[in-house]
Amino acid sequence: MRAAVAAQFEGVFEKYVEAAFHHMWVEPKKMDDPEVAAKALAASGLDAAKLFARAQDADVKAKLIENTQSAVERGAFGSPTFFVGKEMFFGKEQLREVEELVSGSNSLPSLRAKRVARNRAPMTGPRAIHALILRMLRRMRARRTRHGAT
Repeated sequence: MRAAVAAQFEGVFEKYVEAAFHHMWVEPKKMDDPEVAAKALAASGLDAAKLFARAQDADVKAKLIENTQSAVERGAFGSPTFFVGKEMFFGKEQLREVEELVSGSNSLPSLRAKRVARNRAPMTGPRAIHALILRMLRRMRARRTRHGAT
């Protein structure tokens, strides 16, 4: 988690997320092993040594504590948890709804009605989850670009 915060501080967060999920789900590796993770991130074009070193800095540790506290205060209790505005979505089964809200193809009231009306089969398979996360990242990037954010 600290490497993700370090990647945010270094301006390579999206690339880090894509690489991390790729190496967890598409080409599964033991990403909790620092040596394996470093090789995987480096193979994805990231400066793993720099990120791992940055992850030891006090400001990174403090930001992770702040992020964790904020998530707990908002009701997060596990992973993956996604927030779209104030709405919390927990579990990979909710990724479709998150994507629909982020892309603007659906509204929250409509999604709530769909949840009540039908019981959706959960998204399965690591490749499907990885592909969905990449689509969401691209859409968020495009939305920021359209609104003048960096």
